[in-house]
Amino acid sequence: MDKKNKTLSVGWLSTGNGEGSLGLFKQGLDLHNQKKISIDYVFSNRNYGEKTGSDNYIDFIKKIKLKLSHYHQKIIKIKIKLYGKI
Repeated sequence: MDKKNKTLSVGWLSTGNGEGSLGLFKQGLDLHNQKKISIDYVFSNRNYGEKTGSDNYIDFIKKIKLKLSHYHQKIIKIKIKLYGKI
């Protein structure tokens, strides 16, 4: 939390596959735009091309130019197994 501005910094994690995921993110984005929270990054456990819903979610995140990280679930599991972290 930025104590000077009292803004909570968050990372947003979601598969982003359904309308509910995007709707909830848009509510969070409203708080971000009001400077009540700061969304520092968005993470999805889907790669582009896996599902139409998550593709729409990833497209939206890119459009608003927030930092986006996304990996397929299998890659995440392999990285954790090999390195103990992503």
